[in-house]
Amino acid sequence: MEKETYKEIEKIADNLQAAAGRKKCREIERANSFYEGYEQGIEDMLRSIRQDGRK
Repeated sequence: MEKETYKEIEKIADNLQAAAGRKKCREIERANSFYEGYEQGIEDMLRSIRQDGRK
C-alpha cells in the first residue's frame, strides 16, 4: 500500500473514531439527564406524599 493511501485511510479512521467518541459523550449526557430527571420526579412525588400525610 502506498504511503499516501495509508495516511489518508489513517486520517479517515481518526475522524471516525473522534466522531464516535463525541456521539458516546452525547448519549451518556442524554442518559444521565433522563436518570436525574426521573430521580427528581420520584423525590418530588415522595415529598408531596409526605406533606399531604402531615395535613
